[in-house]
Amino acid sequence: MYADDTHPTYASSNLENVQFCINEDLANVFNLLQANKLTLIMTNTEFMLVGSRKRLNTLTASPTIRMNNIQVSQVRATKSLCVIIDD
Repeated sequence: MYADDTHPTYASSNLENVQFCINEDLANVFNLLQANKLTLIMTNTEFMLVGSRKRLNTLTASPTIRMNNIQVSQVRATKSLCVIIDD
């Protein structure tokens, strides 16, 4: 079985907090999926930082988001239920 359309989110002005909390949440999601015999397709797993253009342009680094020790790709736009969402 596959879990579909899962969108964990976290809001903060501190990028380190975002990285820490999302990584913790993803570890919990991974454990939940394994416990329920569900599979996550890592090639379909991605993350996006959402904010004002001015705020996003001030970032000097991108967070390192991992799930099951595999780095998750950052995207600038994604499609969710036929709606395109961009940063």
